[in-house]
Amino acid sequence: MIFDDTKTAGAKTSGFTPAVLITGFAAGLLNGVFGSGGGIALVLAMKKSGGACVKEQARRHATSVAVVLVLSVCSCVAFYLRRSLDAASALTFLPAGLLGAGLGAKKLKNIAPAKLQLLFKVITAAGGAVSLLGLPPLKLDGNFFIHNAAAFLAGAAAAMGLGGGFILMLYLTIFAGVPQGAAGGINLVFFLPISAVSTFINLRGGMVEKKMLYPLSVSGTAGAVCGSVLMFLLAPSSGVLRRVFGALLIASVFL
Repeated sequence: MIFDDTKTAGAKTSGFTPAVLITGFAAGLLNGVFGSGGGIALVLAMKKSGGACVKEQARRHATSVAVVLVLSVCSCVAFYLRRSLDAASALTFLPAGLLGAGLGAKKLKNIAPAKLQLLFKVITAAGGAVSLLGLPPLKLDGNFFIHNAAAFLAGAAAAMGLGGGFILMLYLTIFAGVPQGAAGGINLVFFLPISAVSTFINLRGGMVEKKMLYPLSVSGTAGAVCGSVLMFLLAPSSGVLRRVFGALLIASVFL
C-alpha cells in the first residue's frame, strides 16, 4: 500500500515514509510546472493507501486542498519571477469563486464517497480530453455569466478537492484564449484565497488529516521548487504543455 506507515514506529508517528515524501514531491512538481494538478496526485495516492492513513474519501480531498495551498504559495513566487502572475485578472474571479468555495467545503463531508469519487473521475477525464484535443479558443471571456459561472464552479470544485484548478484553467485556455503559462499564474492566485477559506472550514470540521499535512507539504515544497525551475526551461505558451497536461489528467482516471 502506498501509504503503509506500519513498518516502523518512527514512520507511524511522524508520517514521513518514502511513499508519502515521493507523493508530496510529485504533487509539488505538477503544481510548479502547470500551476495546477497537484491535488489530483495527492488524492490518487491517498486513495491507494487502502485507508491506512486517510480513511474517508472526503478527508483525502480536504487534505489535498490544504497541502496544495502550501504548494501554490511556492509556485506563485516562480510565476511572479517569470512575470506570468496576473493578479488583477485573478481577482475578477474571486467573488463568485469564494461563494462556491464556501458552499463546496460545507457540502464535502455530506457527499457519499462513491459519488465523490465518480465526480472526481468525470471532471478529471473531461478536463483532460479538452486539453489533449487542443481545441481552438472560443474567446468568450467578455461574457459576464460564463465568467462568473466558471469561477463559482472552480471555487466549489477546488474546495471539495475535485480539480477546481483545472476547471478554471480550461475556462481560461479554451473560452478566454489565455496562453497556458499565463493561465497557470492566474489559477494560482485564484486558488490561494479559495483554498485558505476551504482549509479553514475543513479544519474546523475535522476533515483534514493533520498527520499527513506536514510531510506532504515539506516534500511538496521541494517538488514545487523543482517544477518551477523546469517551468522556466519550457515554453509555457506552447500547445505542447497544454497537451501534456491533458494526457496526465486522462491517465490519472485509470490509476
